Amino acid sequence: MKYFTDSVGLLLPSKGRYKALLDSLYSLSETEDSDKLLDVLILADQDTESYSIANTFPKRYRFRSYNVVYSAKRLYPVKAFISLYEMCTSRYFCFMNDENSYEPDWLVNALTKFNATFPDKIGLLSLFKKKKAGLGLTTQDFIHYNEGQFYDPEYTLYYSDDELTMRAILLGRYAWSEDSGVFHDERITKTVSAIPWEEKIRLKKLDRGIFYRRSETNFGLKDECIYPWKGFREVNFSLKG
Repeated sequence: MKYFTDSVGLLLPSKGRYKALLDSLYSLSETEDSDKLLDVLILADQDTESYSIANTFPKRYRFRSYNVVYSAKRLYPVKAFISLYEMCTSRYFCFMNDENSYEPDWLVNALTKFNATFPDKIGLLSLFKKKKAGLGLTTQDFIHYNEGQFYDPEYTLYYSDDELTMRAILLGRYAWSEDSGVFHDERITKTVSAIPWEEKIRLKKLDRGIFYRRSETNFGLKDECIYPWKGFREVNFSLKG
């Protein structure tokens, strides 16, 4: 087993998916060395049921630390993630959701791959798809390098992770893990939601407009910071094994 000295914050906003949240927490609690590495931060977004489930989770002792907070005001995912990030004191942190299950070695493998690819700790490792870090591992070092930005607060529900991904690509600091050991069950997304469908469509259209507007200026990145990448084959490293 590899030895790591820095802890990893895990940011997890609730989405009103009660069984999914509990199942995901049980899977997460089987993570190797979770008692030494994982600082779990959960936000119940105007949702007393999620707060109760997370706050009474019987295996919370398996983590290095475990903190559940309640927001009486509806934040929606982007601002919920930002709120959790502002609470996170770990050098490394992951952004996750309650639709995930985990292989026991997912975290050790992610840290190993991240450090091998980014020895200076400045980077973003997607644990999701090749071209989008919907789930990922990064560091406070990268956020500083990324002009202090994690998710842009202009977004509400969608496209914040698209912008984070694109900024990392433009900075030449993006990689993806093809076999991350993190499994995202999209069936949960389609069948259970705390947000009415019409509201999700409305917010998606608004967030998409923000994304395309911001993309016209490379999301505000300075020209001298932008890496002259030639496409995903060069920048988007595939990390197998």
